[in-house]
Amino acid sequence: MPLFLFWQLNAGFRPGYNHHIIGATLFVLMFGWNVAFALITCIMLATWIRTDVPLITLGLNGLMMVAVPVYFSEGMLRFTQRYLPKNFFIFVLCNGFLCGGLAMMLVIATALLTGLSPNTWASVQRNYLIAAPIIMFAEAFATGALITAFAVSKPETVFNFDVDEYLTGK
Repeated sequence: MPLFLFWQLNAGFRPGYNHHIIGATLFVLMFGWNVAFALITCIMLATWIRTDVPLITLGLNGLMMVAVPVYFSEGMLRFTQRYLPKNFFIFVLCNGFLCGGLAMMLVIATALLTGLSPNTWASVQRNYLIAAPIIMFAEAFATGALITAFAVSKPETVFNFDVDEYLTGK
């Protein structure tokens, strides 16, 4: 439910240029990639029903706001688990802060690469890309802060966090 509310709080300078927190990285870390994919898809469908946008937008939105960030976050998690030391700070900083910001950057890049906007490139730069660093930082901060809070206070709620690997004996 909270992520659904985050999706409804979007920021934009002009109509058609909106940003909102996605939360894919947090959901992958908390629940695993398959549950994250299903939950975010449900949130996207509920948002689609609420906003009454055309049916054709579901596939592209699913690619941009569900598949790309979820699979990227899972890939980065596997990379850090395999190649980096098992350390709490590496888990939080790499998989939380860094991955959250990079996942948002990929969402923005995917949106730009689709080229389906009726707007000119100058308009996209002026009205959409100007806010990209801000929303990337907001996504990174929210993901990092929440995963830190959960891993510290209730580590059993974080599916991809093992206390024995990351904290015991360190």
